[in-house]
Amino acid sequence: MKFKKMAAALLVASSLAFPCMSYAQSGAQVQPTAKNDTTTVILNGPNVTAPNATAVQSNTTSDTIQIQLNGKNITFTDAQPVIEAGHVYVPFRTVFEALNSQVDYDEPTGAITAKRGDKTISLKSGSSEISVDDNGKGSKFKVGNPVFVKSGRTYVPVRTIAEAFGCRVGWDSNNKTAIVVDKDLFSNGLSGSYTYADKLFSFLSDVNAKDKAIDCKLNLLTGFKNEDGTDASVSINMKITGSQTKDATQIDIAISSTGNNIDKLMDDIGEENQDIVNALKSSNITLVLDSKNSVFYAKGELISALLKVPDDTWVTLSKDDLESLGFMGGEGLSYLFSPVSQTSFKNTIDTTLDIVPINDVVTSKAIFDALDSELTLYKDSSFKKTANGYTSTSKSNIAEGSTTTNTLNINTDNKDSVTGYSINSDTDLSGISTVNANITCTADSATATMTMDVPNTINLKLDLTANYTYGEQPAVTIPSGNTVSLKDKLSNLFN
Repeated sequence: MKFKKMAAALLVASSLAFPCMSYAQSGAQVQPTAKNDTTTVILNGPNVTAPNATAVQSNTTSDTIQIQLNGKNITFTDAQPVIEAGHVYVPFRTVFEALNSQVDYDEPTGAITAKRGDKTISLKSGSSEISVDDNGKGSKFKVGNPVFVKSGRTYVPVRTIAEAFGCRVGWDSNNKTAIVVDKDLFSNGLSGSYTYADKLFSFLSDVNAKDKAIDCKLNLLTGFKNEDGTDASVSINMKITGSQTKDATQIDIAISSTGNNIDKLMDDIGEENQDIVNALKSSNITLVLDSKNSVFYAKGELISALLKVPDDTWVTLSKDDLESLGFMGGEGLSYLFSPVSQTSFKNTIDTTLDIVPINDVVTSKAIFDALDSELTLYKDSSFKKTANGYTSTSKSNIAEGSTTTNTLNINTDNKDSVTGYSINSDTDLSGISTVNANITCTADSATATMTMDVPNTINLKLDLTANYTYGEQPAVTIPSGNTVSLKDKLSNLFN
């Protein structure tokens, strides 16, 4: 559980503290699946049912059912959530008010109306029909089971209600908790202003939107101890070149590596994986991103060795493939396929919320806890004027005994326009290990370093330098011919 909290916090830190990695979010959604669960609740209607789902009997004790909204459990002071015919139902007034909507209830007719912003939801006890009016545009749809009254309380289906307000909804079967992620509610609840953050992301938007040639070097050095206590190390070097256009990106990677005193490591790897070792010593990889159709392509000796495919085969991975795998944050990973303009800090928050897992209450809560802390870094009130621009520092607890300190410097010119930024992130993982990361970016270049040290176990150092040359780039050729999908291999890995 502690590892999940730290991993979640580092995920948030990387998505916010390193804005050069920001991408546009996607509205795509996926239904939660839980492989080999002994208890799976059908949160949505009967026409969208999770594989291997088993309906839960209606006599399930109500006090075992929780509703987590944006990382915090909703408090039900009277009537509690229940499961009826495999669907999670909640007392209507508590959940509507938690979603910050105005509620009207006509007791004689059982009619319920909830309004939030320009959207109004209407439903009625005994009916399975729900009406939604979105700024004058009306629609009606049916749910699997009707709204019902039990012990004098009216219950509504949590998934239907939450999704009608634009939320993502999932189910953690281990903790019998429905997880609701409401981006609008979270964004509207943000306090303070983010003027400097918006300026920074506007600058990054301009950089991301331009066609460019990429020239990059990445070096990775890791040291560790063999079982006999002797020191060993592996050095991996990459030369990365390519070009990015609006519709596609191609990256060519030349890999080389050397090792020192790694005989024991080689024995552990085994002869059956010798082709992977040889590919790491010297190989080439080509990556193509078809942004227009949201598909990754990869080919090269290392890819072939890892996945056991012929050398001339392109391995493909689409946005739909990723979203159907069901691993943590899979619903939001489509942003990886579209490196397009992102002009506001709110868009970046939305992107982070898109990768909150909706099938794990521990990780979901940890991400929201970390996000609350990280937002302090970007608040206007946190920045101080410097000779070169502005600086801000924040410190947050990411798990028991573990902390992260981030310092963000935004560089500006004499017109107060952003010309670049740098950030330093120091993480202490319970006194057991430390992680330090630094990134510096301008319009034309980027550098990054990262070090990690676990005393007497392993240490790691990464160095990256990148240079961009702007101008019209030749069209990227989208691969054709021999292709194989990576979906099945990843499905076996993550499930």
